Amino acid sequence: MKRLHTRIKHSAQGSNPVPEASGASQLVPSGAPAGQPKPVVETPLLGLIQLWPDPDLESASHMQTEVDLVAIHGLGGHACKTWRDGEKLWLRDFLPHDVPNARVLTFGYNAGVAFTQSKSNIRDFATSLLEGIRNFRRKNKEADRKMIFLCHSLGGIVFKQALVIAHEKETRYGSIEEAVAGVIFLGTPHRGADIAY
Repeated sequence: MKRLHTRIKHSAQGSNPVPEASGASQLVPSGAPAGQPKPVVETPLLGLIQLWPDPDLESASHMQTEVDLVAIHGLGGHACKTWRDGEKLWLRDFLPHDVPNARVLTFGYNAGVAFTQSKSNIRDFATSLLEGIRNFRRKNKEADRKMIFLCHSLGGIVFKQALVIAHEKETRYGSIEEAVAGVIFLGTPHRGADIAY
């Protein structure tokens, strides 16, 4: 794991460090005390969401990032709550300090219904992930930017299905498949499981 952290950090290093105290205080919504992180959203968040650089900040457009880190939660998870400790959302509040030139995104989907209907839901979630990435990259004119995925539990299955679809539909998603530089699986049931939280 240490070697992976070093590799990610090395591949994302550049000339734009994460802003120190002044930048960190900008992550707080207006009216919140300085030095406090943005509260973690409790409502369901669906689709691809940029966490860092904070898209609400004017300075975000000037920050150079070289790689996208995309987190995908697991069964019963949440786009933000899965990745937090108390009120600290570690994807937003800690990771940018270790990997300053990475844009951090999270993908939310309704994981609570993943196994209540049909297996086609996994394919639907994977297609939604691909469409979200495709639209995001097209909007930002960044089709070749490398991506690293962080997948928890069912999120790893969604990611693997997305790779299959990207390969099957190369004309539409081929650039996404080629941009995958790495993946980290956390508790992904590669051989199946009765239940995996």
